[in-house]
Amino acid sequence: MTLENGTLMPLRQYLKQTNIIFEDSSHGFATTDFITHSALLTIYPKDSRELNQVVVKLNEFKQPFHVVSAGHNWGYGDSNLSDQIPILVHLRLLNRILDYNSELGTVEIEPGVTQEQLARFLLNNNSQWSLDVTGADGLASIVGNFLERGFGHTAGGDHERASKVVEVMTVEGRVFCPQLVSSGSSHVKGLYQHDVSLNLDRIFYQTNFAIVTRMVVQLKPKQSQSSFCIVFLETDQDVANAVAVVSRLKAQDVIAAIPHIGNSGRLQKTTSSSVDARMNWVAAIDISGPSDLVRARKKILSQHFSSYQKMFLSTTRVNWIGRLINWLPAKSLYKNQFENLRLLNQLLSGTPTNDFVINSIGKDSKAPKKMNWIGPLFPSQPGHFLKVKNIVSQIFTEYGLVYSATVSVVSSRCAVMITEITDSQNIGISEQVLQECYRQCHERLWEVGYPIYRYGLRSGVVLENQMKQNPEYLKVYQSLKKHFDSNDLLSRGRWGVRILPE
Repeated sequence: MTLENGTLMPLRQYLKQTNIIFEDSSHGFATTDFITHSALLTIYPKDSRELNQVVVKLNEFKQPFHVVSAGHNWGYGDSNLSDQIPILVHLRLLNRILDYNSELGTVEIEPGVTQEQLARFLLNNNSQWSLDVTGADGLASIVGNFLERGFGHTAGGDHERASKVVEVMTVEGRVFCPQLVSSGSSHVKGLYQHDVSLNLDRIFYQTNFAIVTRMVVQLKPKQSQSSFCIVFLETDQDVANAVAVVSRLKAQDVIAAIPHIGNSGRLQKTTSSSVDARMNWVAAIDISGPSDLVRARKKILSQHFSSYQKMFLSTTRVNWIGRLINWLPAKSLYKNQFENLRLLNQLLSGTPTNDFVINSIGKDSKAPKKMNWIGPLFPSQPGHFLKVKNIVSQIFTEYGLVYSATVSVVSSRCAVMITEITDSQNIGISEQVLQECYRQCHERLWEVGYPIYRYGLRSGVVLENQMKQNPEYLKVYQSLKKHFDSNDLLSRGRWGVRILPE
């Protein structure tokens, strides 16, 4: 850290005078980033007014800072900082559910609202709508995940598409709605994806221009029949073919959800039991909907995966398996993987769970973990998956890492392979080596045309070369950054490009 604690003394005095909550560290926050870098000062505004006071004062003092909504979005960089940033502004106290439309299925929320909080709110209101939840725990921020272009499992899985930023606050303290059709007394606030002119709200996703203080989330209807399909795939070629098949079915609107295909290494991380040796890759496809539509989807998937072992499961059947699980043979595929089936069914039903995180990173969530993700995008044609998988798995082998991956078919033409970079065998691989593995994968994948779909605060610095190779893009980015944050204080250096004040 280049700044000393004494440098922040005037800010501490101001926070005391205004009764704004703060603490002299952020060591209590867990991180899964390669290197842990805690804040010298963590500030907790209680409402938008206090947040405005904080950012205006930080701008006055020209103090770099980073904002986290509620945290717990594991693998995105969570609340970890860089050595350029001494201050963390934590928005977990800005956690109001501002508006709920039970007819249209929309909810307007502040950044501190968590998956568990909204799920409980909908349950208490006997809502016919639910949230597309992720495998992060119940304390994960909805706004934080959606702004990082996270995705889930159901028909509402494209989180950017299912949300609208309706209020932002600049570092200078300006507050405004970044979309004309949603501003003022509009009756379609957060309902229409486009604008009459510039779709300005989209520039606040996965950037460091301003602080999003309000978002409208479009919920998904509770389905009359909650069902999903499990397909067992043996070889990499099977996976490549499956990606192509489900992409085509998404293009035909047969599949509305985001299918996920995990390998045995990834599946082992999410269950406390041993994974069946036959499970090289397993695809999970949500087919929930009206009963007639579920039957049609079952028929079509059965035709397309006729040569593969598969199961069709509903909430009723999963509950039935749960009651009978102790009567099954010890080595039964059902028994070994029932925990995954139960958790998957829970996620598809819109109920967040802590179990995926506990099983994946350990019960002591406050202990620093050595984990991050590399997430290359690729066309959903069979040959591209094989190329991407071979590149990453070869580099992993060179660094002594286990290849643990999930392939997610995020659109009808594109997929992403998310691979953990972690010392899963606990053999003492250093953070520096893990970081170098990430860099090698990143450079090689971009070189051959497979860009990465998301970056955390620290990992984003490796994008610098790609930005500089597109000078017009960089000029626009710098111009917008200077307009919203002229002193380059908010999440400084996230993309590895310093924006110098004039």
